Amino acid sequence: MIALRRYKPIYLLAALSQMLFGLLVVGLSMVGLIQPIWVAAIVNVLGCISVLAGSYQLYDMLRKNSGASGLVSEAMNDAINYRN
Repeated sequence: MIALRRYKPIYLLAALSQMLFGLLVVGLSMVGLIQPIWVAAIVNVLGCISVLAGSYQLYDMLRKNSGASGLVSEAMNDAINYRN
């Protein structure tokens, strides 16, 4: 289980909502509820970009401080900042 207290919940919420709304828009345009077809195509592309951006944001947030390497990097940053 991921320790969510290490991550800022607003970033997690933003990434998940961006992915959810992107999938919702893509679904609506694929079902045909958005007319005319050229508007649906543009909305579909923008929804796909939104899903990709949200996925990358979630990935970047979760990999930033994971594992021993993140802990070592954080300790080195703290040591350098303490000296200065």
